[in-house]
Amino acid sequence: MSDYTQHRVQAGKLMLHYLEWGRGDRVLVCLHGTSMSANAWTRLARDLQNEFRVIALNMRGHGFSDAPETGYSVAEYGDDLLAFLDALQLEKVDLIGSSLGTQVAIDFASRHPELVKRIVLSDPSLAIDEAAIAGYVRLHETRARVFDTWEDAIGYCRSLPQRAKLSVEMHELAEAGDFKQLPDGRYEWCYYLPGILESFRKLTVDQWDQVKRIEAPVLVLRASTSHVLSKPNALKLEHELKHGTLYEVANSSHTIWGDQPALLSDITRRFLGGENVARNEVT
Repeated sequence: MSDYTQHRVQAGKLMLHYLEWGRGDRVLVCLHGTSMSANAWTRLARDLQNEFRVIALNMRGHGFSDAPETGYSVAEYGDDLLAFLDALQLEKVDLIGSSLGTQVAIDFASRHPELVKRIVLSDPSLAIDEAAIAGYVRLHETRARVFDTWEDAIGYCRSLPQRAKLSVEMHELAEAGDFKQLPDGRYEWCYYLPGILESFRKLTVDQWDQVKRIEAPVLVLRASTSHVLSKPNALKLEHELKHGTLYEVANSSHTIWGDQPALLSDITRRFLGGENVARNEVT
């Protein structure tokens, strides 16, 4: 039996699916990366559920949320988040995002500062270059989509280079949201491929002016071996934020949530709790 509850809510024109843990007074909304799912946040949610009500959203085109044919820009994901918070009658929340989710958090916090308390950005992708995006597009266009058995599906998933550092536990937690079973018994990736490709192609939207408008305290986590956020861009992001702190995570790739889950839970708890998280650079 899972330790979360799952729900669907009408948010604007879309029905959005989400997972929920805990009953704390503070609400933490978790935003996953492109082609990922809400389940990637399970370890973090378990670790924080005594202090927070943790809500992990499956953004449009992901998991069991609606998948419109188009509309996968960062701003449109941000509009969905506003409709989602309104549907749940949430007045002010903390945000954590990974990859695409960081860009959605930046967009949302810049446009709706009154709704955001604190933000954790896990290896932000706002400065990703065209070469990295092209690589992701090729990966998804060539990725096997359907598998005859569950064993085939997770075997393929665990061969992906971006998940090379994940423990068995973290593989299993992510895989719970990675695939859906088809009527014929086979398994398929649980995301809408055309939407995901549109997302990748629109990631290079210039968000630096939005960064400057964010009022909330922000913790910027950069993976030490990130191929998405360069060191110069991480320093620029820290500088441009009104209340930004950079913390580089050692021994981690872009997938901090999977590579360093214990550290992510600890530093997120402390930062959201108002502690002064010491700035850290990996040498």
